[in-house]
Amino acid sequence: MRSALDYVLLHEATHVVDAALKLNPAYAATGQQLDSAAAKPFTAGIWKSRTLPVAGWHHALLLQIPFRRGGRALPISDAAQVYSLLQQKPFVSLYGSSWSEDLAELVTVAYFTRKQQPFRIVLRRSDQQIWAYESM
Repeated sequence: MRSALDYVLLHEATHVVDAALKLNPAYAATGQQLDSAAAKPFTAGIWKSRTLPVAGWHHALLLQIPFRRGGRALPISDAAQVYSLLQQKPFVSLYGSSWSEDLAELVTVAYFTRKQQPFRIVLRRSDQQIWAYESM
């Protein structure tokens, strides 16, 4: 099992590379709308603005998660539905479903998954697994 510190270092280092190479316009002013000039290959067709994916990639429930402006903690009873919706989107995690975290989460999770560290979300009721999701 990998250290959480390894995860944090790779995730944050990816932000540095992202900003230096301007791979993702996430460092622009909050709320800026993407247009064809601002969109990069990694963000084109995915992001409408800094916190809002294009219509085909968002869902009302996913827009309520705490990582969104105005989001809130959802009841645990919504967990299976939230992660089922996430499976249908191009994001590796809920945290990665925001413009500024998308690339860092993808690179980090992909790296650790290739290093035999599965990225798996498991929902359990008591000791019984009721649902599992592996984004990679």
